[in-house]
Order: sequence, then C-alpha cells, then structure tokens
Amino acid sequence: MAAVGVLSALLVLAACGDGGTASGSGAGTAPDATGAAPTGPEVSVPDETPSSADDDTVTLLPSDGATAPDPASPPPLLPQLVGADLEVVPEGGSAVTLVCSWTQGVVEGDGTHPDVTGACADLQSAVATGQPFEPVPPDALCTQQYGGDAVVAVRGLLTGADGDQIPVDATFSLTDGCEIDRWQRMGRVLEPFRGDV
Repeated sequence: MAAVGVLSALLVLAACGDGGTASGSGAGTAPDATGAAPTGPEVSVPDETPSSADDDTVTLLPSDGATAPDPASPPPLLPQLVGADLEVVPEGGSAVTLVCSWTQGVVEGDGTHPDVTGACADLQSAVATGQPFEPVPPDALCTQQYGGDAVVAVRGLLTGADGDQIPVDATFSLTDGCEIDRWQRMGRVLEPFRGDV
C-alpha cells in the first residue's frame, strides 16, 4: 500500500515538470520529436496584445487632431534671429555691408547698404518665415517669366538666440518665377540692386 502511495506521488511530480506547476495550468513542457521532455527552465512569452483597459497611454491618431511633421517642409533656418553680418555683392557692382541686431523687438543696423534699417527688418521677416537662402530645387515647376538681369550674392553669418551661427552663401537672380519669388522674399535686402526692368 505504501508503494502505491509513493508511486502516485512520483507520477504527480513527473506531471508537474521541473517548474513545479501543476498539470492543467498551461505551463507544462511538451516532449520533443524523440518523445523526451526538453531539459532546462521554461521560458514564458508574455501576451503582446495591447489591452486598452490596462493601458494608461493614449495614441493620438490624425482624427484626434495630431499632426506628424512634414519632412518636405524644412524648419526655419533659425528659430529666432538676433544678429547678422552680411556682405551683399551685386554682379558688376560694389559690395556693401549689412550688420543687423535684434534685441527685444528693437532693430539696429549698420553698414554701407543703401537701406540698412529696412533691410534688417525684412531680413528678420524672411528668416522667420522660411529658409530664404536655400536655392530653388532643381525639380521645381517655375513660370517662365523674366524679371531682369540682376544677380546678387549674399555672404556672411546669421546668429540665432542660442548663439548658433549659420554661414550664408547664396546667389539671387530674376531668371524665372521661382527666382523672382525668392528675390522678393528678401525685400529691401535685395531691392536696391534690382536695377531697371
């Protein structure tokens, strides 16, 4: 009788496996192709199905008002422009200097540019609304209109509020609709050099 009790106890232990869990709990080990149970500890894989009831995080979908950044729209050149030290060089003309600083909304300028104060104000606006020194993309569709022979190079440094300095080396012309639009965005920085149209 004692032998039957020992045999029963061994069968229960064998059914539980090495992990000590009772059969029927779903955690038993399956035999391999030879019929022998694998050795080593069991690995349990957690259920990766998300549970909305237990999840405190919220994923905003476009219908919830979330918008993803558009990689085709580059960020502004500088979040805030506080200084500029530029040389404006009209083709076939003399170079002029344009030194600007912006402190708490006050525009200060210096240099030999014909309209220092106006050019500094328009430069800040142009930088705040985009990247005015980027060239027209080669695949851009532009109207074939002609604005004149003027060509102007702008070189120097722009300084942001965080102290970052961005080098500038750009050429502006009036050869088609895209270039005319790019020129006009610079306002009084380039306008004195447009010449007769």
